[in-house]
Amino acid sequence: KMLGGAGRAVNASAHGILEVTVVHARLLLSKDFNGSSDPFAAVHIGSKKRKTRVVKRSLNPEWNETLAFEGTLAELGRHKMRVELWDHDIGRPNDKLGRAMLSLEPVLERGSHLYEDQPLEG
Repeated sequence: KMLGGAGRAVNASAHGILEVTVVHARLLLSKDFNGSSDPFAAVHIGSKKRKTRVVKRSLNPEWNETLAFEGTLAELGRHKMRVELWDHDIGRPNDKLGRAMLSLEPVLERGSHLYEDQPLEG
């Protein structure tokens, strides 16, 4: 689940902060030898990228982390929000668990939006 915006009237040309709260993921793939994963989320809006912390040994991580993206909603809203989930590895490249592409139009229209149960691709 992700919550964007602050739930109030939106001035798309005003400079501000778009908040994205990454709540949790469910039933992720196991990428580690121990039958689990060490997942984190990377959220991209245009060239801006923010990451959650790594949750150790979990296929159902809980983050409840708010990530901040600075700019105007008009600028940020030109892009889709790309949410990638990764398995963190030490000493080798991270393994991709999947991604979701989400439109920011509902946030532009209403000031906030809850994205629930978004399936992952790839």
